[in-house]
Amino acid sequence: MTFDLPTAAVMSSIVVLVSVGTFIATALSSRFASSGARLWGLGYVFMGVALFSNLVAVFVAEDGWGEAWADALGNGAGVAFMGCLLLGLRAYNGNDVPGPALMVAALSILTIAATLFDSPQPHAAAGSTVTYLSLAALAGGVAVHALFGRTRRHGFAWLLAGCFLIQAVFYLARVALVNVLGSQDPVYLQWLGPIPWYMLTLSAGLVGTIAAFVLRSILGTSSSASPTAVVEDAVLDAPTFVASLRGVLRRASTRTELVVVIAVLVDDVGTITASFGQEVADATTRVLRSAVREFASPVAMVGKSADRTIVLVTTTASSPADARRQAGLLYRGVVQRFVGAKGIVVPGVGVGVGLSSTLGYSAEVLVEGATIAAVEAAESDETSVVFATARTLPSLRFVAEADLA
Repeated sequence: MTFDLPTAAVMSSIVVLVSVGTFIATALSSRFASSGARLWGLGYVFMGVALFSNLVAVFVAEDGWGEAWADALGNGAGVAFMGCLLLGLRAYNGNDVPGPALMVAALSILTIAATLFDSPQPHAAAGSTVTYLSLAALAGGVAVHALFGRTRRHGFAWLLAGCFLIQAVFYLARVALVNVLGSQDPVYLQWLGPIPWYMLTLSAGLVGTIAAFVLRSILGTSSSASPTAVVEDAVLDAPTFVASLRGVLRRASTRTELVVVIAVLVDDVGTITASFGQEVADATTRVLRSAVREFASPVAMVGKSADRTIVLVTTTASSPADARRQAGLLYRGVVQRFVGAKGIVVPGVGVGVGLSSTLGYSAEVLVEGATIAAVEAAESDETSVVFATARTLPSLRFVAEADLA
């Protein structure tokens, strides 16, 4: 069966626009009130604009500036669609959004400008190089972000990544052929021209929309059930803690507030397990979690780390001296709880501190710096609290108030 351009345009547009309309309509539900879901909903609005503009270019606009503007708006909206999907995945995974959003807006404007600039020229393919490179880069970004962070453990995220990876390869091939053979070459038109593009939109676009629809429902369900992110002793699990820390740092960076990440580590848990059994070792980590939660600031967030022997705390401080005071209180409180606990061997305790004024406003850097500093503090005979520095982690040492008593 052979399709001409109008038939392919109508078939793909009707099917995809129906699915897009369903996606946008359900995005108005309060269940999908997260920033990630709203960005996806906005993205599918742009997709609808792109398909409608392409239909106008095929059926309504005649050769000239009418067709040029339809092509330009369609290309720009297509780039914005890819960008909103990428931004939505970043929001779901707790990554920064405002900076990449400016990049997406710039690419959309650049695509529109390139299309309008090239359109008066015969066979210029309407800014094809800028358009296809932008779409390939953003589609590749969607595939990468779907497979990392919170979304990667869901099967539909892999399906979504596969659909957009196919599109990224398609657009890269378009860039190569249109620049080598030209936009009117029969080989290009047969394999990568408008009709194959509509077929790709119909297949990969429809499957990708279904995958995004289901993935949004899964993520919305897990978001609404936020109590499952809290483990025993009111301590957040590691992914939730890091995601929450990113939000705190994003807000604090605009006002240059001092954010503190404190890592409290109990040493010798491996030895305790070998000598006294797994039950005693588990009791040791439970005492650590409850003690840190008890003696941390009431407004602080407490969370697990990848290492069960380390508990993380994030809060704000008025100064480095205030951060040292809070770290000292945690050290004294944890040691006090271990001394008073029955049937538990008192382990070595180390406290590491990472300051945003020293390490910056990256959640991963602050957690890593505080963790490395806690390891050094646990191994040190001279101090119980170590502050991480940017150059040589850890190099600055502060004696805890417990050591001064």
